[in-house]
Amino acid sequence: MRKIYSLAFRSFVLTAMIATAHGSFAQTCTNAANAGACTGGNVTENFNAGNGNFTFTPNDFTYNSGAGNFQRAALRNNLYTITSGNYALNTTGGVIGVSLAGTTSVLDDVTIRVISSSTGAVLFTCTQTPANFISANQICVTYSGLTAGTAVRYQFVFNTANGASGDGTIVFDNFSNGGSAALLPVKLDNFEAANDGSGIKLNWSSSEEKGVARYEVERSADGVNFRAIGSVTADNRRNYSFVDVQPTSANNFYRLRMIDVDGVSRISHIVSVKSKVGKGIETYPNPVRDRMVVQHPKAVTGTVLQVVNLTGQVVRSTQVPVNAVVTPLELTGLSNGTYYIVYRSGSESFSQRITKQ
Repeated sequence: MRKIYSLAFRSFVLTAMIATAHGSFAQTCTNAANAGACTGGNVTENFNAGNGNFTFTPNDFTYNSGAGNFQRAALRNNLYTITSGNYALNTTGGVIGVSLAGTTSVLDDVTIRVISSSTGAVLFTCTQTPANFISANQICVTYSGLTAGTAVRYQFVFNTANGASGDGTIVFDNFSNGGSAALLPVKLDNFEAANDGSGIKLNWSSSEEKGVARYEVERSADGVNFRAIGSVTADNRRNYSFVDVQPTSANNFYRLRMIDVDGVSRISHIVSVKSKVGKGIETYPNPVRDRMVVQHPKAVTGTVLQVVNLTGQVVRSTQVPVNAVVTPLELTGLSNGTYYIVYRSGSESFSQRITKQ
């Protein structure tokens, strides 16, 4: 993961009033040394494989797929918010941890909240203000008293310092809830694309879509850069479809962005109309900078994609999900130059030469 110079952060202070279905009570906000982001383990979301259903306000605080984190150029005297997707608490308390970094000290304080997914009520809050930190570049706090089974979101609010100079960068990474909650995604049972007489038809089915407002259909020519081409309202149907009447003449990759009623979104896996590649693989884009997708025959158990340098050394290996025909491949951190992407599935092995820029 990309290293970015640290921001100077501060210690947490003190109590928060917590509203629950049983009434209100005071709770002390304390540092937690066992949150995953503080120990280097037990990280719930490292954002290397996607944005983890986190969203940001304003929208110029963006997810950086190449670095595997959220970051923005921080302007002084501003307010920025990052909110997680829906989680279900599986304990009555837990820990919240994140890693923070940047190019200069622009943060004045950071507020962490646990909020109700259904009502938006703040169930827990604490603010870190000028003083010390639990450890370099990491926020780790503990909370208790919340009811197991409650659907919640985690929210992080950043206030930047006043002044006319000293702007810098804020980087948000390695979120952890210490295993105290499980993510509640939309459950897609199926998502596929196929040629149709009027274009390319996408079909998907969902058995769980509580709180979902709509499905946005996104298309890409290279499997990396996507844009929205249409939207389908979620109305608790089992099956949905969408026809792309103006596909590109080359390859067409699709994914669904599932948007909740309050604006939080999550992204599906990628499908392609060329779901059955012959005896070989295709890579997009090539040349590549940080991230590419590999189109390949349907994977079986034990299928892997390998990045091999010109001396024959395997420098990266990725397990391919069973039945997948399109697999994202992260190349961040590799030196620029020529490599081979090798697909190994059972007795089959295919390769393609790529250039890393």
